[in-house]
Order: sequence, then structure tokens, then C-alpha cells
Amino acid sequence: MQEARKQPRRRQAFMLLVVLVFIVLATTLVLLTAAGTAQFARSAGAERTSILLRQMIDSGIAWARTNRSMGSETASQSPAPRPIVLDAAELVPSPGTGEIRLTFLNGPPSAVIVEAILERHNRKHRRLVQVSMEKSGD
Repeated sequence: MQEARKQPRRRQAFMLLVVLVFIVLATTLVLLTAAGTAQFARSAGAERTSILLRQMIDSGIAWARTNRSMGSETASQSPAPRPIVLDAAELVPSPGTGEIRLTFLNGPPSAVIVEAILERHNRKHRRLVQVSMEKSGD
């Protein structure tokens, strides 16, 4: 008789243990999925910022090559040339702002410093590139 009573309790204890193991596994799966999603969102945001800065730099270089004469005027200013500031609102999605600063340098070889400034989500990102303005068979 005692043996018959112990059998259902053992079975219930085993089922409880199985359910607890599944709960722990499901919780672990949810936590790992959430952590992976957060990491993906961070890396996607960083990549998006990098792409925007690259586009701003490329746009600044294209503008500088098209408007070389304006650059030579600003480069001759003394003691230091003043940068030309371009609005990059068309390149940056609406919650952010951006500008491109071009500083033309004097002397052979002539060059331009292109600085892209991007502000997104209350953080400022900058990228600075110096490009030679020598004619390369344009």
C-alpha cells in the first residue's frame, strides 16, 4: 500500500523537475536573445553612423573639387584660412544634424581638409580627412 502512494509522488516530483528545467532553459533563451538583439542594434547604429560620415566626407570632397576657385580664395587668407561650412541636412536623417567644414590649404601641393560633424542621439561624431587637390585627369 505504501508503495502505491509513493509512486504518484515520485512521478509528480519528476514532472516538477522537468518543468523547472524547461522554465530555466526558456528564460536563458529569452535573455540570450535579448542580449543578442541589443548588441545587433548597437553595431547597426555604429555602422549607420560610419556610413553617414563617409557620405558626408565624399560629398565635401566632391564640393571642394567642383569649387576649387573658391577654395583658393579662402586659402590665401592670413594668418590661417577660414573653413567653409556646408549644411548637411539633406544627408542626415531627421533626428540628427550635420555639417561639413572645408579648409583649403595653401602651397604646393594644394589640399583641403574635410571635416564631417554628425550629431545623432545627443552624441557628436567627427571624421577628418585631408585630400590632395592636384588635378588627376578629371
